Amino acid sequence: MQFERRTEASASARLLRPDSCASSEGPNGPRKGIKGAMSTRRDSTTDKRQKNQYSLAFPEESRGAAPMAFEEGTESELAERRAESPAAKQWMEEVCERENCKQALRRVKANKGSPGIDGMNVEQLSGHLKEHWPAIREQLLSGTYRPQPVKRVEIPKPDGGVRKLGIPTVLDRFIQQAVMQVLQRSWDGTFSEHSYGFRPRRSAHQAVEQAQQ
Repeated sequence: MQFERRTEASASARLLRPDSCASSEGPNGPRKGIKGAMSTRRDSTTDKRQKNQYSLAFPEESRGAAPMAFEEGTESELAERRAESPAAKQWMEEVCERENCKQALRRVKANKGSPGIDGMNVEQLSGHLKEHWPAIREQLLSGTYRPQPVKRVEIPKPDGGVRKLGIPTVLDRFIQQAVMQVLQRSWDGTFSEHSYGFRPRRSAHQAVEQAQQ
């Protein structure tokens, strides 16, 4: 009886020993013990986490979760697509109307100002438009017009230092004025009655007077 108890105790000790859980031989080959099963489970979990991280870092295009960094086509091609919009074409047709352009030209001449990067002054603008307006108008309507670079000018300050200004060409100033007139007619009426900034027949002095009442 004592011998049998020792045999059972030694058998129980062997079952509880760590090396007995590592691996054992089965009918179909080596079997993984508890340690092997836990290790395999951890590896599987790690792989799933890595796959999830990869999918978060690089979203598939079909999901549509984030926009692409770059659209296909050049800037000019994108501008042409936008210009094909009926609303955009209607806006530019109003910009290019004769009376709107005449008003813009008068305004640019009245403002005077220095020539831009091309050296053209306001007195030369009328002659330039008479010669080149059909081509300029076509570019505006098709969305292919490209403004000229802005001329950098530094003006000395009374207390020292300089103030940097950008001077567009007189042609670009003319087009900007023509566009602004059309947009202003359409949008100014929707602004608040208490808005005074950059609006026709309104000024910062009027805003101060209104605030003091």
